[in-house]
Amino acid sequence: MNKVAVLLICLWAVACDDDAGAGFNCMTDPSLCPLGTRCIEDESGQHRCEGPNSQDTAFAPLPVGDMMMGGQLDQSTGAFDAQRQQTGDSGAGGADSQRPPSECGNVRIGLKPSASSTARVVLVVDRSYSMIEDEDRWTPMLTALQQVTQALQNSVQFGLVVFPTPSPGPGVDPQVAEACAPGQLDVAPNFGTAEQIANILDVSEPRFGQGTPTYSALLSAGQALMNGGMGTDYILLATDGGPGCNFALDHNNCVCLNGGSCVVWEMPQNCLDDRRTIDTVTQLQRAQGIKTFVLGLTGDGFLPEARRVLDDMAIAGGTAVNSRHFEVDTVAALARQLISTAGSVVPCRYDLGALASRADDLTVSIDGTPYPRDRTRTNGWDVDGEVIEFFGNACLALRDGYAHEIEAQCE
Repeated sequence: MNKVAVLLICLWAVACDDDAGAGFNCMTDPSLCPLGTRCIEDESGQHRCEGPNSQDTAFAPLPVGDMMMGGQLDQSTGAFDAQRQQTGDSGAGGADSQRPPSECGNVRIGLKPSASSTARVVLVVDRSYSMIEDEDRWTPMLTALQQVTQALQNSVQFGLVVFPTPSPGPGVDPQVAEACAPGQLDVAPNFGTAEQIANILDVSEPRFGQGTPTYSALLSAGQALMNGGMGTDYILLATDGGPGCNFALDHNNCVCLNGGSCVVWEMPQNCLDDRRTIDTVTQLQRAQGIKTFVLGLTGDGFLPEARRVLDDMAIAGGTAVNSRHFEVDTVAALARQLISTAGSVVPCRYDLGALASRADDLTVSIDGTPYPRDRTRTNGWDVDGEVIEFFGNACLALRDGYAHEIEAQCE
């Protein structure tokens, strides 16, 4: 029987989240890793699949135009037009050309995330002066953010809040205009925002004297995610210190972010704004269902009290692992953790459309490795209406930070 291939191509650059990764051990079962990758164990003891040169290839796009059959890619929407064709192994005029077409037809389809499971992520990015004071953490963070937003912008709706805001505008209290200008929404969460986010970050380099108004930035992010779907909205906070800029605190009796005293220079903006910030994260989780990831860029002089606050924020935001935030103490580990964190929200549910009615005739493989249809939804894939969803090892195999080819062959 003539075989008609339906190529389901997804360009995913993702990493396993902590819940999904429970029990994933490619060391004991190397077949869990896609072809061309290998299993490694990172510093935290978690296993993941990595390509031969992750820095150069993790975000390399697949040449999908050469792989699709029977349709044209709509560059504006990313979708493929379906066509029905008769195909024969002997070419035009051959015996096979007289065969009737497959019941599935020759369909080209580009998978899009199911609307009900699409994540919105507001990146809340710290541009305080400490980001470049002793070590340049700003440049590698920008590179990682550009990589992850570019790789996932068709699967995740990204927004951006930079704090303190680079352009406070009129009406801002002169006392706080430079150091503590409240973070405001720079990019509304949506698909395809990678270039816009990159352009804003490129002109937002930290300057001397800037503080850490984390509280206001979180409020702006929460407002941007109003009226969203419960459980699919996230804030990803990237900061290198504890929250500050609370002028209501008594600088004579506060924990000072400089590790010393806030009294000498009368700098209330350097008081650790712990309670107000933690309470904000708690309220965002309870009232709006927004989870907050906390990525701390630490160093040798990182204030222990600030570390505690970041841990408490992660707990309040529902993303802590072993009661800790995601702490990065080296620039080299920054990109990996940022990509892993952002990638963990990418869904394993994708729209299949009318082809879902032919699910019993589909053989689905990832990078040439077949995965079974599993109606128990434990390990493999299944359909839910017109959505295909991957489970267990099939979902994990797609969450390794690389692009993958998903092929479904209909016989």
